[in-house]
Amino acid sequence: MKTTIFVLAGIMIFVSSCSELKKAKPVASTVQKLSYSDEISLILENNCVSCHRITTDEQDTTNTGYRLGKYDLTNYYGIFGTGTDEIANVVPGESLSLLITVLQNPAKNYHQVAPADFSALKTWIVEDSCYYGSAPNVHPVGWVNPQLENFHGTQIRLLNWDFSSCAGCHGADWAGGKVNSSCFSCHAKPNGPENCNTCHGNFTGSPLDSANWAPPADINGNTETTARGVGAHRVHTKNSAEKTAAAFSCSVCHIKPESVTDDGHIPGLPGSTDSTAAAEINFSGIALQVSDNGNFIPSPVYNYQTGSCSNVYCHGQFKNGNTGTEKIWTQVNEGEPDCEACHGQAPGGTHPQGGAVNDNCFTCHFDVINPDRTIKNPALHVNGVIDIKYMTLHDTGWDDPQSENFHGDYLASEGWNIEPCKTCHGDDYRGGVTGRSCIDSGCHSEPAGPENCNTCHGNFSAAVDDTVNWAPPPDLNGNLETGFPGVGAHSIHLTDS
Repeated sequence: MKTTIFVLAGIMIFVSSCSELKKAKPVASTVQKLSYSDEISLILENNCVSCHRITTDEQDTTNTGYRLGKYDLTNYYGIFGTGTDEIANVVPGESLSLLITVLQNPAKNYHQVAPADFSALKTWIVEDSCYYGSAPNVHPVGWVNPQLENFHGTQIRLLNWDFSSCAGCHGADWAGGKVNSSCFSCHAKPNGPENCNTCHGNFTGSPLDSANWAPPADINGNTETTARGVGAHRVHTKNSAEKTAAAFSCSVCHIKPESVTDDGHIPGLPGSTDSTAAAEINFSGIALQVSDNGNFIPSPVYNYQTGSCSNVYCHGQFKNGNTGTEKIWTQVNEGEPDCEACHGQAPGGTHPQGGAVNDNCFTCHFDVINPDRTIKNPALHVNGVIDIKYMTLHDTGWDDPQSENFHGDYLASEGWNIEPCKTCHGDDYRGGVTGRSCIDSGCHSEPAGPENCNTCHGNFSAAVDDTVNWAPPPDLNGNLETGFPGVGAHSIHLTDS
C-alpha cells in the first residue's frame, strides 16, 4: 500500500513538473549590440581623434591642415574611409580590419588602448557589423536637404571631398552597394557624385555639358562674380549672347582631371602629391598662342595675391595688341565691349591707322564684329587667327560710270573729298587694308592715281603726263559742251591747232 502511495505521489510530482515546463516562457536575450552612437564614438573620442581628425588650424605643422595619416575618426562616415595607405579603416564583419590589427600590434604601442575598449571595438566591428545605433538611418536629419547644416554636400566638403567613405556603403559605382541605395536618384549619370558639377558649377544641369562644370556656384556655394571661386568662369567657359569669344575648355587655365581622384585635383586626397589649397593655374592652348609668324610669344602669369591675369594672348599679348593689359579675375564686365583693354585705343604697330580704321573695325573684320562693336561671331574672335573679310561698302555700280552709284559722282557730291578713300585703299592708293589698289587695277594711272588732274576734269582715259588732257571737257559735272562755263574755251587755249 505504501509502495502504491509513493508511486502515485511521484507520478503527480512529475506531471506537475511537466505542467510547469509547458507554462514557462522563453527568456529574452539580454545581450545588446554595441552601437557607434552610444559606446564606440566615445571610445574613439578618448583614444583616437586627437590625432586622426580634420583640422583647420594653420599652426598645426604636424598635420599641415589635414588629419594625421589622413585618417578621420571624428565621425561615423570617416571610420569607413581610407588614409595615406588607401586601406579602409574598418570593414564591417572583418576581424582583420585595419583598426583591429593596428590596435593589437605590439610594435605600435602608441596605439594601445584599454583592454575593455579594444574588446568593445573588436566586438562592434566583427559581431555587431558596425551598428550605428537605434536611429533608423545612419545619416542625421537633413542629410539630403541643401538648406540644413547636416546636408551631405556640406559634410563631404568638410571631409575635403573624400568620397571613399560614401563608396563603402553605396558602392564604388554609386549604384547602391551593400545598402542598395543608389546615388543616381539625385546625381545624374555617368559618374554620379563624381561628376564635375557636383562640387562646382550648375548641379541641376547636364554633367555631359561642359558649360555646367565651371562656377557658379563655387565649392563654397558662392554665386557672385566678386567671389574668387566664381569670378569670370562663366565669361570664359559658357557660350551666350554676351560672349566675345567661343567657350574655352577648362584646360586653357587648369590641368583638367579625368576623374575626381586624379593627382593634383583635390589636395590632401589619398595618393595626392599636391598640397596647394587654391586651384592651380596652368596655362595652355589659346593662352599661349604665338603670333607674327612666331616672333611674338606670350608668357602668361596669374597673380594669386591680386587675382590678376597678364601677358596672356587672350588679353592683348599678341602682335599690335595692348601688351600691358592686366585683367582682374573678379572684375567681370560681361556684355560690355572693352576692345581697348586688349587692342588699345587704336591698334598700334603695323596695323593701319586713321580715324575711320580705328572706329570701324567691321569694315575689314566684317564676319567678326558689328558696327556697334559687339562681336558678331564669337568663334572668330580670340581664336589665334586674324580673320579678314571686307565689308561691301560700296553699292552696285560703284565702278560703272553709267550708274547712278558711280563713285566719281559720289565724290563730286561730297565736294571731291578723297581722304576717306585713303582709309581703306591707303595713302598711296595701292591697296591699304583692303588690298585693292586704285592704280594697279588699271582704273587710275600713275603717278598720283585718283589725285591726277584728269581724274576730276579733262580726258580721264588719256595720258596723264600730257597737260592737254588736264583741262575740260568734261568739267567737274561731266559736261562736254562749250556752252557750259566749266568747259567753255578750255581746249582752244590748251591745244595746238
